[in-house]
Amino acid sequence: MRRRICDFFMKNGVDIVDPNSTFIDGNATIERNTVVMPFNRLVGKVKVEEGCVVGSNNVLEDCVIGKNSKLERAVIKNSVLGENVRVEDSYLEDSLVLGEDSVVVKTALTKVNAKGRLVVKDARLQGVKTEGAVKVRPNAFVSAKNGVVRFFGNNVVGVGASVLEPVAIGENVCIKDFQSVKEDIPAIKI
Repeated sequence: MRRRICDFFMKNGVDIVDPNSTFIDGNATIERNTVVMPFNRLVGKVKVEEGCVVGSNNVLEDCVIGKNSKLERAVIKNSVLGENVRVEDSYLEDSLVLGEDSVVVKTALTKVNAKGRLVVKDARLQGVKTEGAVKVRPNAFVSAKNGVVRFFGNNVVGVGASVLEPVAIGENVCIKDFQSVKEDIPAIKI
């Protein structure tokens, strides 16, 4: 059955590099012009849209991967990724939504709803909502245990910064390196 599922997708314009090392659930959908590299598991209702590159060693479970996205060594569960998203060496889970052109590298994201472009490397985010572009630098930790951290766009979270309370960060705010945020920060007019 495993081989028949791979053959079906290959006949319909999907390039599966090594069908013997690839597991695709019968509930999965993969659109044409997509490349699936070796050692991948697509489990449950997975939808991979056209033009994606599913690199090696990914686990995709009950998620949607937007057009032209690129994945490498990622675990993505119960999530929706927009178009042109790049995810490498990361763990994304639990009602996660990423806006188009987002980049996530070496990061754990849980319960994140990023309506704009989210760029994050080597950090951890949990319980975060963004309205516009947000850049999170390495070693930052953003997590509201009993609520949500809200970013209103055009924000930067500095190296090693921490936001551990349910706060609102207004537009155009840059949280400094190693700064700890415990209360709302109003928008900065430019």
